[in-house]
Amino acid sequence: MDEEFDEAVALELRRYVKRVTGALGLGGDCSYIDAGPPANAYLALDGRLPSFPDRDVALLWDEEHGWSAALETQSGLDLVTVAYLHGSLVPPPAAVARFAHRLLRGEHPGDPRAVRLATPGDQRTRLLPLLRAANRDGARLLPLRVSLDRPVRSGTKVRGGLAVDVPREAVEEASRHTV
Repeated sequence: MDEEFDEAVALELRRYVKRVTGALGLGGDCSYIDAGPPANAYLALDGRLPSFPDRDVALLWDEEHGWSAALETQSGLDLVTVAYLHGSLVPPPAAVARFAHRLLRGEHPGDPRAVRLATPGDQRTRLLPLLRAANRDGARLLPLRVSLDRPVRSGTKVRGGLAVDVPREAVEEASRHTV
């Protein structure tokens, strides 16, 4: 495979997993990615499943099945998959976070059976666009016109009654400036 392509997949996969990590409220040292082929990722979770209180739990992602939840074994080498998040190979980070939080609450949001969402060989050429789209869809843009006559808050209403999701950092930055 093309080395530049592999580096781009690694970069986008790292960005995507970082966004999932953020949606889960976890620190940066809890994940590992391998751009492959086949591409995969590991994300350690804080907490345990109520039905397995003595086992660490992790989220796994691979380019064939998407996200799954797995338990660490006593040996520390093997992982036992307990649920798959079906539907999308690269779902929004918030959907992955909901899946994980529901698992940690003892719910059963996934399916214990694997479903092939993509064929790894075929997916390789489509993986980069999927990751880029997922990372682009998560980007938040400031509205073109922002009135700083009053404090700017997340979710501020703009013309047409549309709510704008403004990241906290952007709100803080905009509040420091005057027009």
